[in-house]
Amino acid sequence: MRNRHFLKGLLTWFETQTDCNVYFWCPDSVNPAQKWQIGAHKNILSMTSDVFKGMFYGPLAHNTAQAIEVTMDYSTFKMLLTFIYGGKIWFDNIEVARDFFAAASYYACKDAMKYVMKYLWNNLNRENSIVCCEIGRLYCYDELKNAAWKVIGRDQKILERPKFLTASPDFVVELYQTQKFTSVQTEKEILVALERYVTHNLARDPNIMAKIRPAIQSIAFLTLKIEDVQKTILLTAHEKAGILMNLRANKDFMPEGFSKRSVPIEMVQGVSRMFVDTLYRGDGYDEYDEDSDDYYSEDQYENEYY
Repeated sequence: MRNRHFLKGLLTWFETQTDCNVYFWCPDSVNPAQKWQIGAHKNILSMTSDVFKGMFYGPLAHNTAQAIEVTMDYSTFKMLLTFIYGGKIWFDNIEVARDFFAAASYYACKDAMKYVMKYLWNNLNRENSIVCCEIGRLYCYDELKNAAWKVIGRDQKILERPKFLTASPDFVVELYQTQKFTSVQTEKEILVALERYVTHNLARDPNIMAKIRPAIQSIAFLTLKIEDVQKTILLTAHEKAGILMNLRANKDFMPEGFSKRSVPIEMVQGVSRMFVDTLYRGDGYDEYDEDSDDYYSEDQYENEYY
C-alpha cells in the first residue's frame, strides 16, 4: 500500500510539474519548428537510466540551468517520462510503439524496452510484420526479426501493404535480395511493388532510386512481358536494351550488376530484334540488319555499354 501511494505521489509530482530541477525542449510531432518544454527530476530519471545519470552527474554533465534540447518529438518523450514515473501508457498503433522503443533504447531504459517488446510480440501479425522486422534488424533483436521474416514469407500481400511503402530502403533491399516474399506469385508483382515504393518516396528522398538499386538488380527479368520492361521507371534505356536482348539471345546480355540468365532461353518468351531496333533507334542504336544472326555481337554490346 505504501509503495502504491509513493508511486502515485511520484506521478502526481511529474504531472503537475512540481519542484522540477531539469527541463527539456522537444519538437512538436506535427510541426518540428514548434517546441514544447517538459520538466522532470534528475534523481528520478537517473535511477532508471545510466544515460540520464551520465547526463546529469557524469564528467560531461549538461548545464541543467538551461533546458536540454531533445531531438525526439514531445509526445514520445513525454510518454517515456510518464512510464518512468509509473504512469500508464498505451500505443495507438505499431508506429507509436516503434518510436517509444527508439526512445527507450536511446536512453537505455531497460524496463521500458521490455514493456514495448512485449507489445511488439503480442502484435506481430501480417499488418505489423514489416515494422517488427525493422525494429529487430535495427536493434539486433534476432528472435523478433526472424519471427517477423517468417510472417512476411507467408504473406501473399506483403508487397501490397501500406507499411511496405514506408519501410526503410535497407529493409527493401534485404527483402528483395533474399527473396523472402516466397508467397508472391509473379515477377511483375515484384517489379510493380518496387515502382510504387520509389514513386511514394521520391519526393521525400531524391536519392531513393540509388538506395534501392541492389533490389532492382536482384530481379531476374526472365518472365516479364516486353511492355513491362519497356515502361518501367526503374531501368535506364541502356539497361532495358540489354534485358530485352537477353530475353531473345543465346548469350547473356544482362547489364552489369544484374543477375545472369538462370533458365534456358527456350523457357522464356522471346523478344523480336525489330522491336529492340524500333524502340531504341532514337538512342543511337544501329538499325537492324536482316542478314545478321545477332542484333549485336557480344563485343559490340560490351564496347557500347561497359
